[in-house]
Amino acid sequence: SSHFGFRSHRSHKQRMASSTAGNAEEEAWHELPEEAWCKVMRCFLRSSRCMQRVCTVSKRFCELATSPLSWEKACVFVSTEDLKVLPKGHCAYQVLLPRWRLCEEAMLDFQDAHMGVQKRSAAEGCFAALARCESISRLCLRNWLTAQTSALGLIADNFPSLRHLELSGCDLISSYEAIEPIFKKHPSLLSLRCSFQTRSSARLSFAEVAPRSLRALGFVRFESPQVLSTMLERCDLEHLWLSATSGAFTPAFASAIRRSPRAAKLVTLALPSESSNERCLEVLRSCPKLKLACRMRITAEPFGSGLEDFEPLPGTEGVVLRRRGSAAELAENGSLWTPFTAPASDFQGPRRARSSSAPSSVGAAYSHSSSGAEEVKELTRVKASKILAIAASTFSRKDTAVLARSAAAAARRAGYGGLGVVH
Repeated sequence: SSHFGFRSHRSHKQRMASSTAGNAEEEAWHELPEEAWCKVMRCFLRSSRCMQRVCTVSKRFCELATSPLSWEKACVFVSTEDLKVLPKGHCAYQVLLPRWRLCEEAMLDFQDAHMGVQKRSAAEGCFAALARCESISRLCLRNWLTAQTSALGLIADNFPSLRHLELSGCDLISSYEAIEPIFKKHPSLLSLRCSFQTRSSARLSFAEVAPRSLRALGFVRFESPQVLSTMLERCDLEHLWLSATSGAFTPAFASAIRRSPRAAKLVTLALPSESSNERCLEVLRSCPKLKLACRMRITAEPFGSGLEDFEPLPGTEGVVLRRRGSAAELAENGSLWTPFTAPASDFQGPRRARSSSAPSSVGAAYSHSSSGAEEVKELTRVKASKILAIAASTFSRKDTAVLARSAAAAARRAGYGGLGVVH
C-alpha cells in the first residue's frame, strides 16, 4: 500500500507540474499580441467556409477571424454558394465583406450565377461591393457567363490598385475594344489573361493603349504582324500567349517576334495550334531566356523535334516544351505562369451544404461543428509554431525571446492542442 501511496503522490506531483506548465503556456497565448495572431490567421482564412472552421475552435478565434487585420494582404474566395440568402434576409458575402477591405487578392467563382434573377442580381451586387475594396491588386473571375456586361465596366472604374486581371471560363469577350477602357484606367496593369470570341482580333488601337508595364498577356489573336510588333515594342512582355485559334502562324508573324528586342526577354510563349514545327523552331531559337513554350496541338511530328535546347515537359502530352536544364513547371492552375498566390485547390473540391438553421451572426456562427475545429488544428499544426515565434519576436518587448519560445512551445504542445485553451 505504501508503494501505491508513493506512486499516487508522484502522479499527483506530475499532474501539478503539468498543470503549471499548461497555465504558463496559456498565459503565453494571452500575452501574444493580437497582430501576431492575425498573422497566423492570414495563413488559412480564405472564404466563408474557412471562417466557419476557425470560429468553431473557440470564442477567441472567432473574434480574431472577424478582425479586418486577419484578412490584411490575404486572398479571399467568393463562390455562388455565398450568394445564397440567409434566414435574416441578407447574403453570406455581406457578412464577410467588411473584413475584406485590406485584402490584396480576390478570386470569384460564379458558376451557374446566371441561372435565375436572384443569383444574377446577387452576383452583380457582390462584385459591385467588392469593387470598393481599394487594396485588391490581383483579381480573378471564373465561370461567370455574364462577366462582360456585369464586370468589365466596374473593373475599369474601380480597383485602383489593380495589377493582375484574369477571366477564366467566363463568357467570351466579343471584341478587344471592350478591354481598352481597362487599359486606359489601369496604366500600371502587369498581367491580363482572358479569352475572346474566335472571330475577333486585336487591332492597332488595342496595342496602342496597352499599359507599358504589361508583362503577361493572353490569349490574344492579333489582326496583323504590325499590331503584334507594336505590342512587343510598347510593353515589357515576359509572358506572351497567342490564342490557339489565331489561325496560320505565318512567316510574317514569326518574324515579328524574332526581330523584336523583346524576344530576348520572353520567359513563356504560347503559339497558335496551326503553327508548323519549322516556324516554332525559328521563334524558339530567338528567345534565349525562354523556359516554357506551348502549342496546343498533337501532330505526327513531335512539337520541338530537332531542337536540342528543349525537351517535352513530363505530363503535358508533348504540347509544352521546357528548356533543358531548367526546373520550370506549370503553375498549379495548369497555366505557363500565374501571379496568383492562392492554391488552385481552394477553388475545387465538394462544397459543404449549409444547414438552414445555421446561425447567421458571425460572432456565433457555426458553433455546433467540431470537425471544422479539428481541420483548422491540423491545417495550422506545422506552420503555427514558426509563425508565432517570428511574429512575437517582431514586437518591442523586454521578454520577446521568452515570449517567442513560449508561443512556439504552446503551438507544438499536443499537436497544436493549445488552440483549445484560448477563450
